[in-house]
Amino acid sequence: MQSETELTSTFKSDIEEIVKGFIDDYGLKYDEEVSNLSEPLLRWLDFVSRYIPSVPRQVFFSKKFPKTLTPDVEIAFKYLKHMIETGVDINPYQSKGLILDNDTSEEKRQKRTDLLWADWGIHHLHLTSTPIRAGEYFSARSNLLLFCVIGGDFACLIDIRDHGKSNLFSDQELIKAVADTWPEIMERYRLKGVLAPETHLNSSEVATLRKGGVSSFVTIGNQVYMGPGMGITAASTSSRVSMAIVRIRKYVIELAKIVADPTSQFKTESAASGIEYPDYCIALTPRGLAVYEKHESKAFLLPRLTNPGIRSFVAELHDLVAPEWAVKYVVAKSGQA
Repeated sequence: MQSETELTSTFKSDIEEIVKGFIDDYGLKYDEEVSNLSEPLLRWLDFVSRYIPSVPRQVFFSKKFPKTLTPDVEIAFKYLKHMIETGVDINPYQSKGLILDNDTSEEKRQKRTDLLWADWGIHHLHLTSTPIRAGEYFSARSNLLLFCVIGGDFACLIDIRDHGKSNLFSDQELIKAVADTWPEIMERYRLKGVLAPETHLNSSEVATLRKGGVSSFVTIGNQVYMGPGMGITAASTSSRVSMAIVRIRKYVIELAKIVADPTSQFKTESAASGIEYPDYCIALTPRGLAVYEKHESKAFLLPRLTNPGIRSFVAELHDLVAPEWAVKYVVAKSGQA
């Protein structure tokens, strides 16, 4: 009979193996150069958090966004804007760091995540109308980048900038444009009661702090804000990702408690089937994560947050570890029905 402690250990190991499978399937750079940063969940969730699910989004423009564009830039911009609005996959227009160049276990700090995204929650996309080559994932690289904040059903387009500009990814005009145009986005990160400092960090200083694993507050006028990306850890990884890992660990413990409970659906259905000593694990099925009983070969599919009326830690565990878009990708790649 599996105890609660044994189930917790089993479930943790199962999730680690599932995540390793996802990392392999997506071909994520994962060299495990730094042992204490080589947890598979850290690498996988950095990718999951930065990945932009392919759904139609309403587009909004900041007050900073250029009023006119040169003809060639306008063509590339309209091409990308149409993809955003219609729900076409725009991840190939992200930095190659999404898959190839960043690695949370990388020896070089600045290569562990997208520091702009981790600190301020801002994505950047390459502006190009050149078709993606057959067999390649990423688009052609461009000197012009579109900076934006991506939400579940919206995209706030901040500005178009030249890639060669000094300290481009720590330019505070980007986050100030967000605050000026969409104050409701920044309000949730405002530090109430905190006085603005007399001296402000410049863009170069912000970049230096990030590379050293230090997040800085954002000062706009007399208001002080936490970075909307939730900041950077001392290891120069995403704080948002670290917090998600803490939640996952907690959820695994709670799920093990439920499965171990003799009155739970898992135990009562196994008993009804004549299974005296059920053997449970977490498995990835073509429909997502499930608690799987090995003797009976029975899968109890976990709910998702996307299901109407479902708001539970089990659903959040499911969506964090195995988002629907990732499961669909793996199923299609494996040729499963």
